[in-house]
Amino acid sequence: MRVAGLDELPDRTPTEVYPGGHPVVLVRLAGEVFALDGRCPHRGGPLAEGTVEGCAIRCPWHGFRYDVRTGEPLFPDAWGPAPSYAVRVANGQVELLVAPAGDNKGQ
Repeated sequence: MRVAGLDELPDRTPTEVYPGGHPVVLVRLAGEVFALDGRCPHRGGPLAEGTVEGCAIRCPWHGFRYDVRTGEPLFPDAWGPAPSYAVRVANGQVELLVAPAGDNKGQ
């Protein structure tokens, strides 16, 4: 499922997309693109409004950090990982290889 053009993703800047109506945050790091669920597992904060620090994204609401490459929590870790999605870049287009959970099928 195509979600963005590679040229639409500035390096180290979270970008929110809505495949099937579900929020997903894309982060481009050193030429690679990673995708996480767009809502923080802690309280649903919008990760696209967060900041990228190294290989982590920090939720703007409570500071929870997740590795953008895997979704693993970095601090604090009590809330579990942020779901991550496999991404492919082909011909300048960013595609999610699996639809996010909660995807509104039929839209």
